[in-house]
Amino acid sequence: MLKEVLKNKYNLDVNRIEKNEESTVGNVYMLYCKNSKYVVKIYSEVNHTKSMVNLHEMLNKNNFYVPKIIKNIEKQGFTQIDNRSYIVIYSFLEGHKITWNKTKINLSDEEITMLAKTLRKLHNSTDNSIIKLPQIPFGDYKKRQSILHFDLTKQNIFINNDKIGFIDFDDAKFGEAICDIAILIA
Repeated sequence: MLKEVLKNKYNLDVNRIEKNEESTVGNVYMLYCKNSKYVVKIYSEVNHTKSMVNLHEMLNKNNFYVPKIIKNIEKQGFTQIDNRSYIVIYSFLEGHKITWNKTKINLSDEEITMLAKTLRKLHNSTDNSIIKLPQIPFGDYKKRQSILHFDLTKQNIFINNDKIGFIDFDDAKFGEAICDIAILIA
């Protein structure tokens, strides 16, 4: 059924579909077409689906290195495939994942600086009116709330030459930037 939807709604001639076994929820698939790769995510909640599309479109508009939303033939960022399922197709983000262990990090000083600057740029994105991410309470401190990735692990940070990229915004929230910093450090 998925292959048929991809052909009819996206004009994608898919050679192969593979389930991403690293996905904790099990809703992520790799699409292999003749000359390109895509990531498709299947969501079960329409408001979350719309938030992911709006977030990625805003991030791309502001020149973040994140996957682009592939629009369907009706120029929409998602497609409903049954009564409770929606798909979003993302471009494949090129680059390599960062790695580290307790004693060694594979990032140069320059790459650490790029990561910090990119994260600061993300945290300067403070308009949640269109994206509509869930807001997290953080005491009474409301001085500066921003978009949070909320899952900044080494699997979700990519380096491609002089760019730091982020993937997997499914846990994104709106709240205090310190939350992202804590997750990244932990």
